[in-house]
Parts: sequence; C-alpha cells; structure tokens
Amino acid sequence: MARWLVVALPGVGALVMLLVLSLGWVQTRNSADLILRGEAALLVERVGRSVRELPAPPTDDALRSVVDAEARAGLLFVAAVGQDGVVIGRSGLAPSGLEEAAALRPGDFRRDGNRAWARSQRLGAGPPREDSRPPRDDAGPARREDGRRPHGDARPPRDDTRPPRDDRRPPRDDRPPPPQGPRQPEVSVLILFEPHLVGQVDRAGRATLLAGVLGALGLLLLGALANRLLRRNEEAMRRLEQERRLASLGTMSAVVAHELRNPLAALKGHAQLLVESLESQPREKAQAQRVVDAAWQLERLSGSLLDLARTGTLAREEASPASLVAAAVAPLDPSRVRVDESRAPARWSLDPLRFQQVVTNLVENGLQAAADGPVEVRVAEEGGHLVIDVRDHGPGVPDADRERIFEPFVTTRSRGVGLGLAVARQVVVLHGGTLLALGAPGGGALFRIEIPAA
Repeated sequence: MARWLVVALPGVGALVMLLVLSLGWVQTRNSADLILRGEAALLVERVGRSVRELPAPPTDDALRSVVDAEARAGLLFVAAVGQDGVVIGRSGLAPSGLEEAAALRPGDFRRDGNRAWARSQRLGAGPPREDSRPPRDDAGPARREDGRRPHGDARPPRDDTRPPRDDRRPPRDDRPPPPQGPRQPEVSVLILFEPHLVGQVDRAGRATLLAGVLGALGLLLLGALANRLLRRNEEAMRRLEQERRLASLGTMSAVVAHELRNPLAALKGHAQLLVESLESQPREKAQAQRVVDAAWQLERLSGSLLDLARTGTLAREEASPASLVAAAVAPLDPSRVRVDESRAPARWSLDPLRFQQVVTNLVENGLQAAADGPVEVRVAEEGGHLVIDVRDHGPGVPDADRERIFEPFVTTRSRGVGLGLAVARQVVVLHGGTLLALGAPGGGALFRIEIPAA
C-alpha cells in the first residue's frame, strides 16, 4: 500500500499541474487576443490617418512610405481596399493571404501565425481636389476711398446718415457657391503587421507551459523511479528472506543427510547381498530388490540435501559450454534430447561439475514433463551472456507457479522431492546469473539460464 501511495502522489501532482497549466494557457490566449485587438486598433488608426492625408487614390509609392514610417511598430504591408473589396493600391508585392484578408469586414482583424491582418473603418482617401478653374468675381467694381463708386456708376451715393437697421440676420450672400472637385471615394486600409506585444505574451506563455510540462514529466519520472526502487527493495528483501530460509534449511539438511548417509550405505549393501543370495527364490528376491530401490531413493535424497546445503565459492575454470551440455545429457535419453550449439561460445568461465548438474536437472524435468515428446536445448551467447534454453513440449508451468517451483520441496510430480530446481537456481545464482521459468511459444515450458561473463 505504501509503495502505491508513493507512486500515486507524483502522478496526482503531475495531473494537477497539467490542469492548472491548461487553464493558464487558455487565459493567456484570451489575453493575447485582447492585446492583439488593441494593438491592431491603434496601428490601423495611425495608418488610417496617414493614408487620409495622401492624395486620392493613394499610390503604391505613397503607401510604401507609410509602411517605412511605421516599420518599427511592426507594419509589413498596407493596401487600400474599395467598398467592393477590390484592392486599389498596395505598398508592395501581395503577401500570401491577401485575398482572404481583403474580405474582412471593416474594423475586423485576423491572426495568421506570427502575423495579423486588420482592416480599418471606411475613410476618405485624401483631401478634396482643388478646382483648376479661375475664381469668379461677382463683387462688381471696387469702391473709391471716400465710399463713392467710381465715375460712371449711375447708382446714387450711399446715405450714411440713415440709422442702422436693427436686423441681426447675417447679410444674404447671393453669390453662387464655388464649384467643388469630384467627391472622393471611400476606402478602407488593410494592414499586415507583426504584433510585438502578442508575440512576447505568446513566448512567455509557451515557456511557462513547456516548463510546466517538463515539471509534470519530472514528477512522473520521479514516481516511476520511486516505484522501481521500491520494487527492487522488495525483491531484495524477498531474496534475502529466501536466502536466510535456504541457509537454515541447508544447515538442517546437511545434518540430516550426514546422519542418514552411513546407515543408508549399510542398508543398501546388505540389501544387495540379500538380493544376490535369493537367486533361486524369485518372490523373496523381488521383495529384497524393493528394499534396494528404496535405499537408492533415500541415498539420492540425501545427496540432494547435501547439494542444497553446499554454498561458498565455485571452482570456476575456462570450459566449453557445448561440451559440458553434451556431457550432462549423455546419461539421459539421447534420442529425445536435441542440442543446438551453433551459436555457442568457445570458452566460458564455469564450475564444470555444478554446471552439468544444473543442465541435468533441467533436462530430466523436461523429459518427465513431456512424456514421449522431445526436449530442446539451445546454447548461445547473447549480449555478453551465456544463454542456455531448455524447452519441453509438456503442459507448461502456470504463471502463478513460475517462481514457486524454485522453492525447496515444492514439486508438481507425485514422486518428486522438489529439490532439483531449487539446487539448479542456487548454482546459477552462485555463477552471478539468473534462472527463469517462461512460457514457450506453442505450449510447453521454457527454462532459461543467463550467466554473465566473469
């Protein structure tokens, strides 16, 4: 429970961190849109004032000068768009996306990666054109300095003695209005710019998001590392307990086997003499032979107990693994054992006698499990390890029993003792290797030995 709690806490922390970062990223994007809208509105207003002062229709060179003036603000391109959405002037070559941007409504904007388009409200393209015709003079001839009209004017002189008229209405101007130039067409300004402030906000948001994701991954890796270390610790504690039990069992087994060895030898010897003396009495001879067989079984059991109790250093030497395997399977049924040594190394550091004992135990188990089926033995070098595979075509080993079968006195056979696999694993561990029970493809059991180079 404690291990799963240690693993779950970093995972929950990483999940919460990612959730907070996601919400923060959404808020950052919303803030960036607001900043972009304000930056676009300010820039398009300044560009609109500049374009409004240009002669109508604005020329490409004039629009290019506007771009140069606002280049520090990120302005890249300016176009004048008519009411029908047709571009009537631009500051340079048309960038990609101009046709789609020209369809924007006045006052709208659109983000295009690291750039943005914005279109202003409709405005006049420039000041009214001046009339080239000379002004009309409807004021008549000028008066003299004394207020009288020049000679030849038939109208009577002005009588300045009359009281002023109490009329506050402005004097009526009957002169016709001066002629005006043609009415200027309304245009909109379309700009392409780099939003500097939005870029800074985006970079800061991405940096924060990346740092958060890396932090979350770090938490997950920390949880995975903690889980692995805890599992290794549990495995080490389990092996230490198993070794302690095996050591106690080995000590007891050594005492029992030593005490049984001499009586068994005497029992077997006298039983064999009895069998030889009963040649003329078949019934009694068969009964005496059963005593001899039982003595042999007890002797083998005592030998297995002594093998289990044997610990300490190995008598390692450079030997041929293929030759040791051949010697180990020779006393068994050669017709049912197939050995593949095509990839076997020439020499390996092993304890020859104890290594042969391991191979013999595994092959005997395979022959007993497979009934009449073959047992395949493969000797190879893979990744700097000596690999011995012993495969049978029997019922296989259930997943739940693949570790349990290596414990002493655990067996699936009715007449088995349950020490062969325990002794085999102990010898392999003394070599610094591993012995595992696996499932073979197509059925059967596969026992794999891996011993690293010394």
